[in-house]
Amino acid sequence: MTFADFLEKLPSIEGWCSQKKAEFLYAILLELKEPVVGVEIGVFAGRSLLAAAFDCRDRNDNSFVIGLDPYKKQESIAHLTDPPHLAWWTSCNHENFYQQCLKHIRDFEMTVWCGVLRSPAQQCWQLFGKLNYLHVD
Repeated sequence: MTFADFLEKLPSIEGWCSQKKAEFLYAILLELKEPVVGVEIGVFAGRSLLAAAFDCRDRNDNSFVIGLDPYKKQESIAHLTDPPHLAWWTSCNHENFYQQCLKHIRDFEMTVWCGVLRSPAQQCWQLFGKLNYLHVD
């Protein structure tokens, strides 16, 4: 599957990453001279993580991006004060979005180039050395 094929399927994946943003992420990563060592904070169903993973695959240089997301209601609402957002994040099925993300990674055959660590970023930052890509979503 090509990145263009992925973009055609992007609307079928839940999330907020637009086609334009996915194209931007893919293009900006292609400009890196060394392999991508990346982290995405906040993954949801994986739209932008997958865009970065397609870049990692197409570079053919051992690039990898990992998504960090606890997929827990209490983490999602910890700093929210806006009632509509608070209500939405309180009612959303976090486990469902985690499972969707894993399924998309498998279905798009991206397991070699990306993964998800189910943890808040502040609890695992020490796992990563030098990064050349950080996406906070």
